[in-house]
Amino acid sequence: MKQFGSKLLTSVSLAACIGFASAGTQADLRFALGYPQGSIPALSAEVWAETFEAESGGNASAQVYPLSLLNLMETSAGLRDGMADVGIIIMSYFINEFPSAHMVTELTMLLEKEELKGPHGAIFSGAVMEYVMLNCPQCADEFKKQNQVFLGSGTTSPLPLMCNKSATRLDQMEGLRLRGGGAQHARWAQHVGATSVQMSVNEVYDALDQGVVDCTIQTATELTVFRLMEVVSHITTGTPGGGYGGSALSNMNRDRWISLPEAQRTAALKAGAAMAADAIWAYYLSNEENLAEAKERGIQVVEADQPLVDETARFIEADVKNIASHYASRYGLENTEEQITTFRGILDRWLDLIEGVDGKEELQQLYWDEIFSKVDVSSYGL
Repeated sequence: MKQFGSKLLTSVSLAACIGFASAGTQADLRFALGYPQGSIPALSAEVWAETFEAESGGNASAQVYPLSLLNLMETSAGLRDGMADVGIIIMSYFINEFPSAHMVTELTMLLEKEELKGPHGAIFSGAVMEYVMLNCPQCADEFKKQNQVFLGSGTTSPLPLMCNKSATRLDQMEGLRLRGGGAQHARWAQHVGATSVQMSVNEVYDALDQGVVDCTIQTATELTVFRLMEVVSHITTGTPGGGYGGSALSNMNRDRWISLPEAQRTAALKAGAAMAADAIWAYYLSNEENLAEAKERGIQVVEADQPLVDETARFIEADVKNIASHYASRYGLENTEEQITTFRGILDRWLDLIEGVDGKEELQQLYWDEIFSKVDVSSYGL
């Protein structure tokens, strides 16, 4: 009798535990990112965690691990294998895994041909998120193969030339040694007669200081992040532009996503919209502040001359076809031109949608209304 009672108690306890787990009333998530504490991505990850908990009604939480649990190169595999539940993926590190999603992020320079009605990064990320989450089943398949679910993206401000000499005219580009910000910028450098130099961002300070390179193509935000304010004397805006748009800000482990009840999946989507808006707006403000500080320090901040702007525009349009053919031949993607055409239509829509948006709260609401609220949590990522 005693033995039977013990077994009955164990069975009841086990059933209660199973019922509790099935109800999914509690989720404690680990958010890993390869950025240091206090950086914009780390602060925005905290916004994700706070929003997720608030939108879950206090029944879920997330702990952020800046530059501790996984570094940037480890995060994709770490998410896949469940070492973390949420993380920031730099897709350019993993193009073989995410070619369809990454292809459209190489099109950031398209915005240099447009009259912008809002921050560059806010426009481009809106288009990327709408495309990947609502219009790209092959993107969903790529993330699924890596046991991940895409929940948002970020884009930096446009990338100027930050140099140790004047570089505002087309005739000054010949032979210039440029540290590129991405594959498209390396192609642009070659197009205008410059030489693209590949090096880690951590090496740029010394390279500019010692004259190993003449310019670096980076956001103005990094003038303070990497102390480039000390070694840059000239900044040319208006070219090459573009920005980096390949950050998947809050990918989630797919097994963890499936385990969440639909209400908590919705909370994760709301957190994704909040984090994207927070990070993008923070980069935008930091970019503006750094350019203003650069001028105060006597750094010459000058717009590129018209012939250089025009030549950049010619390059951009030609490069769209190069990107389509490159991803078809290198990564075996089908219908790349059609995919890019679809994305360009979405990008045009965001050029108008962003008009009048003032602040990250309005941007977050726009992202929710136009993208995240349209995701079907009963089927997305499954």
